[in-house]
Amino acid sequence: MRVDVNYAYMKRISLTASLMLLCSMLVLSCVEKPETEDPGNQTETPDNPDNPDKPGDPIYPEVRSFDVKAGDTFEISFETSLEWSISTDVSWIVISPESGQPGKAAVSCTITGDKPDFKTESKGNVTVKVAGKDFVFPVTRAVMERSFHILSTGQEVSSLNFDANENVSSIELTVEANFYWDLDITKNWPAWITRLGITDGKKGEDGVYRNTFTLSLNDAELDGNDKTGVLTFTDIDDESFTSELPVSYTAVVIPEAPFTITCEFGTDIHVNKMGFFKNADGSLSTKMMMTEFQVVTENSNELIVITPTAARFGEGAGFIQTESPNKFVTVAKSDTPVSGGQSYIMIVTPGVLESSKSICDMSYVFVLPKSVYEPYEKFFQTNDPDYQMAFMWMKIDNYLFEPMYISKVNPDGIEEQVQQTDSHGNLVWQPKEFIKKYMLRVFVDAD
Repeated sequence: MRVDVNYAYMKRISLTASLMLLCSMLVLSCVEKPETEDPGNQTETPDNPDNPDKPGDPIYPEVRSFDVKAGDTFEISFETSLEWSISTDVSWIVISPESGQPGKAAVSCTITGDKPDFKTESKGNVTVKVAGKDFVFPVTRAVMERSFHILSTGQEVSSLNFDANENVSSIELTVEANFYWDLDITKNWPAWITRLGITDGKKGEDGVYRNTFTLSLNDAELDGNDKTGVLTFTDIDDESFTSELPVSYTAVVIPEAPFTITCEFGTDIHVNKMGFFKNADGSLSTKMMMTEFQVVTENSNELIVITPTAARFGEGAGFIQTESPNKFVTVAKSDTPVSGGQSYIMIVTPGVLESSKSICDMSYVFVLPKSVYEPYEKFFQTNDPDYQMAFMWMKIDNYLFEPMYISKVNPDGIEEQVQQTDSHGNLVWQPKEFIKKYMLRVFVDAD
């Protein structure tokens, strides 16, 4: 019986130990254990326990490159968890804004024409800086196209014309370009346009190089003929580039109208020093010092008469005197009626030639219709009844005359054309063909 008691006792102890072990395991299972690293867990541990809403790792911009051309605008968009700033290393990229706060950002980048390059691409960078790190966006600006415009009265022009028939003697121009230009005042400059001083583009706030100037005719270089030429514009930073503006001058066109001058001694009149007129065969007539001639033309009441003196030389003359006291030919209207025209009295006083003030032996008599003298009416003066001022301007721009040239061999043995001079050293000019029908010539012969 004792054996059974001990067995029962030992069984109770074993059961009690098992229950205690089970309770211990249950207690241990309720104690919190640290989590092991889980690759699938997306929750990040805050760097700052006081601000659990701020992400632990910054979000940085995604870099890309841009190919652009002048005038383009592009946008750099990014998101970052920190403050940022942005800058560029070239002047031709304009950015806005230049800094910002955390979150989404959009920066506008405008491509200008500053520092133009018309041969190669231009390289630049836009740099976004976040938390001390640089994120560089490369930018390539395409080879620039030249912009060059010439404006007159607000309209773009590709050529210029000075039209004497419309009284155009000056033209104002405005030149605009995206490069630093200069008007070349030496290369192929047309002499019939007054030479300017230094004329170049001035850079404005809009980046455009512009300037305004006026071109005027140089009357001394006009000869009554049409003219052509070019003005040359050059890129100061690249003189291999030039642009030419064609220019032209249209001379006054004399309208064709019926016009005749008749005189019993012709239109080339010869007298001797006694004042006797000569017949066509060279013999002396019985008429002395005074004769008449008639002009038949439309609007004969608008005719003007000019009698400049000249030094004789063949078919031309060098003008030396125009003052009235030295003239040996004077002309006045006659009362003799002429159908469709006007009659004039010519008085020749060759004795004036003996004066020390005159060495002339030839005179012109111009009877000009308004179509010929009209461009020069602005030079008429009330104290100039003989229209000499008008005549001198008509001669200055060589409207009535042209130089007489002869061939001459220079010291180097080369034949060249030089303007003829008379025995007194005066330059010789000859009437243009069109003017001959409006004139008479009076020669004083030695015999």
